[in-house]
Amino acid sequence: MKLSNVRTIFFKEIKDMLRDRRTLVSMVVVPILLFPVLILGIGSMAFKLVKDVQKEKAKIVVLQAGNDPELYQVISKVERFQMVDAADRYRELISDKEIRAAIEIPKDFRSLLESGQQPVIPIYYYESEIKSETAVKDLEKALSDYRKELVRKQLATASLEEKVLEPFKTRQQNVAAEEKVSGARFGGFLPYIIILMSLTGAMYPAIDLTAGEKERGTIETILVSSASRLEIVLGKFLTVLTASASTVSTL
Repeated sequence: MKLSNVRTIFFKEIKDMLRDRRTLVSMVVVPILLFPVLILGIGSMAFKLVKDVQKEKAKIVVLQAGNDPELYQVISKVERFQMVDAADRYRELISDKEIRAAIEIPKDFRSLLESGQQPVIPIYYYESEIKSETAVKDLEKALSDYRKELVRKQLATASLEEKVLEPFKTRQQNVAAEEKVSGARFGGFLPYIIILMSLTGAMYPAIDLTAGEKERGTIETILVSSASRLEIVLGKFLTVLTASASTVSTL
């Protein structure tokens, strides 16, 4: 292998790349302008989607509501819930996204509580569906508030204060400078930005140096030159590597 041939191919491809406006755009303009727009745009869209989901009424089915009317009232009082009577088809309706979740009140729920046992309340939902998972979080919050209320009543019956459940508290206090905190947060995203920029900068030159040669009808010419296949590949590889490194250096 002759390094002179590799160097010749490398400089030739670099010159061609710098003459190509599309390559320069993909290496400089796209990473600098498009990536921030995409990151901010996707973040804004996700935030808006979550806000819209939280404002929307979630259709909920309560199975075996007669087992404990008090618990049913606690769930039905949640403003974001719209109670639906579809106990016989709840699985199908959840799968079809017509209702968001279903909760089942177990048999003898109240008697199990009074005897000191821990009844399990099943919640049925559509995993990875944002509206269904949001409804489940609201259900869990309502049940958590109800659980705390039951604990307060039991403590009051036993003439105990609520603080016995929390013998001590913790308090977190930041001692680092705000500049260091901001730098640490940005530093967590920096590796991902570098990876994306390196891929973007290398993508178009890599396509142009391979498929582009065939489209222009120049691949036969370079293959019959005095350079070996390995020298051609190394020269083109170094060109793509340089383009990728140049894109990252725009940071």
